[in-house]
Amino acid sequence: MKWMTYALSAALFVALVGCGGGTTKKEKDGKGPSTGEGGKTLDVTLDPGSVKVEQDASAKVKVKIKREKFDDDVTVKFDFKDTKLSVGDEAGKIEKGSNEKDFTIKAPKDAPKDKQKVTVTATGPGDTKKSVDLTVEVHEKK
Repeated sequence: MKWMTYALSAALFVALVGCGGGTTKKEKDGKGPSTGEGGKTLDVTLDPGSVKVEQDASAKVKVKIKREKFDDDVTVKFDFKDTKLSVGDEAGKIEKGSNEKDFTIKAPKDAPKDKQKVTVTATGPGDTKKSVDLTVEVHEKK
């Protein structure tokens, strides 16, 4: 009777958790590339991963992507939340054939003076979507 309880418990665990091994459309733990339809993958990194900017000034950040099994345009969006920061006039995409693009982060005169988190999301075809965080530290203009 004990072995049957163990066997049923193990079967229930496997059924609820799954066996793994399959691919998902989202990256695990926010690390690694995003895998979408047809095995298309997209990964994104920022250079630098954090920037310092004075109020009423701007700083550059390079968004780098790695595509596999596609070469389409990749849309790049910045979620500034309530930071008062914004992105410059650059088009919000990395075009076909290119793997990186510089974006300008702008801090207005009244931007809060502290470290702020901005989420950068790159979206490609086939449900490929990857987000990374950019830390922006705003200082008072000297």
